[in-house]
Amino acid sequence: MAEIRIGISGWRYAPWRGKFYPEGLRQKDELAYAASRFSSIEVNGTFYSLQRPESFAAWHDATPDDFVFAVKGARYITHMLKLKNVERPLANFFAQGLLALKAKLGPVLWQLPPNFVFHPEKLAAFFQASETVGNPEPQAEKLEGLRKRAFSGSPTEPQTWEQVVSWTSGSSRDR
Repeated sequence: MAEIRIGISGWRYAPWRGKFYPEGLRQKDELAYAASRFSSIEVNGTFYSLQRPESFAAWHDATPDDFVFAVKGARYITHMLKLKNVERPLANFFAQGLLALKAKLGPVLWQLPPNFVFHPEKLAAFFQASETVGNPEPQAEKLEGLRKRAFSGSPTEPQTWEQVVSWTSGSSRDR
């Protein structure tokens, strides 16, 4: 049976201080506090830039043993390269320290631009590369940002979110 987790996207937001976070909570304790309220958090900063390996290790240590991080894939790969010629950027993405999260590393979320055109071959090559380049265990990659207008209507293409997720995560692990 699949496990359902409720989480948040990121944890370091100034407007949350004094509202979600108690008054006086130190900024360096915000992740631990959020992790005590949710079972999963998306690491959103990885979308914008590579992070330091020490950060991933610190995030691991600041959260409970049964906690899961969803790590957002780099926009450089999805929005700028548009999933083409991604072997080196994928290697850099996975080498930035994700494995320091150990068992707390959950899905890698790949947010595609709203104008992304669905090409099964391009996605298949991308997912193959992501499992080959520095990713020892296939992650349950999820796609965000696919819009129905991106589908051509071909009977071989997915027409619903369920079909897209099923198609992209068919060989992924159960997380």
